[in-house]
Amino acid sequence: MAAQSLGGQVVWLSTVRKDEKTSTLGKYIDRQGSNALWMARSLRAAKALCEIRADMPWPHDGQAHDYKPGDPRCPYRQLNVYADEFMTAAQDGDFGEFIQNDGNDLTVTGLKYGIGFNPAGQSPFAHNGFSTEQPADHLQHGLARRHA
Repeated sequence: MAAQSLGGQVVWLSTVRKDEKTSTLGKYIDRQGSNALWMARSLRAAKALCEIRADMPWPHDGQAHDYKPGDPRCPYRQLNVYADEFMTAAQDGDFGEFIQNDGNDLTVTGLKYGIGFNPAGQSPFAHNGFSTEQPADHLQHGLARRHA
């Protein structure tokens, strides 16, 4: 995140709870917040920015274009939206459904407008929605059969 920010990209970080790493990163990035409401608001803002960028004319020809990384004619910088502890926030009683839906929308449409959505921070086995039914040795045997 710090490298992206120092490289000229815009970085937003939201997390459910502030910790030492996210506080340290906050010194180098553009926006940071630490609760489900802040995550919901940052996702909503990024989604609205997609709509704005969809109609934003590029100065060289006055037309709107899809984002092209590295194109010096592009009128906006890449935005990287990080959602640490995303799965926990998506289960929040007040904002979880909103967080999940806007996260899904950004995953599908964000890159077209130079907006990368990066949900992060937890094992897929830690929350509902991911199967923990298969023991690890069953997974290893399945992998062994495929390579045999």
